[in-house]
Amino acid sequence: MSPRFDRAILFDMDGVLVDTEPLLLQAVVSMLSQYGADASRDKPDQWYGRSEREFYTGMANAHGIAYREEMEPLVRRTFRRLVCEAPDRAVYPESIPVLSAFNRVPNLGLAVCSGAGRWKVEINLESLAPACCTFHAIVSGDDVTRSKPAPDIFLEGARRLGLPPSRCLVVEDTIAGIRAATAAGMRSIAVTHTFPEDAFRALPTPPSPSSLPLRPTQSTPRSKRSANPNTNRLILEYANLSFGRSPSR
Repeated sequence: MSPRFDRAILFDMDGVLVDTEPLLLQAVVSMLSQYGADASRDKPDQWYGRSEREFYTGMANAHGIAYREEMEPLVRRTFRRLVCEAPDRAVYPESIPVLSAFNRVPNLGLAVCSGAGRWKVEINLESLAPACCTFHAIVSGDDVTRSKPAPDIFLEGARRLGLPPSRCLVVEDTIAGIRAATAAGMRSIAVTHTFPEDAFRALPTPPSPSSLPLRPTQSTPRSKRSANPNTNRLILEYANLSFGRSPSR
């Protein structure tokens, strides 16, 4: 029996398909306020791309607060409420048409490989409905031992799709994510939602220069950034070239 897929695109979630990191930050700030900390002016860039626990534990530690078990349910409840209150804010405008277009490409596997916990991935997938049905594999931070920049999550995504790393293209928005893709032996595309283009080019093994930038510049506020109508074509063209196919016309 021939393999179901002959190549795949592995998507990170936050900062690529959805824009819920600001909502997570808002939830963490709300949680920390209950412990007497004002984190409203914190700039947690170093925690983007990591697990939620690393995110809010790092912010809590910066304010001299130790991790407590009750922190996680507080963050979860607030995050879900914020996403439900503003679903249009949570999803990038191009995400659903991009995923729908990819779903029509023969033998192309699609996966979400997010360092987020399963609970957060599921909330985000609800925001993407009905496009969420296009994913052939979903891997969360709960499914692996090591988080990005370790390669575990992308290697697990490739395993579930039945493909070697060389047949997978990663789409990421964080330095940790691009490092994880490189460590997994996969090609990568960086989108400049979270970090500026120069930050990716400075990496020892930078992502494809032809893919940068796919989004508005870092100086544009996250809440004001609009869709890039060429995103799906750019990613698909690069996928075709990366995997030895002729560019589509």
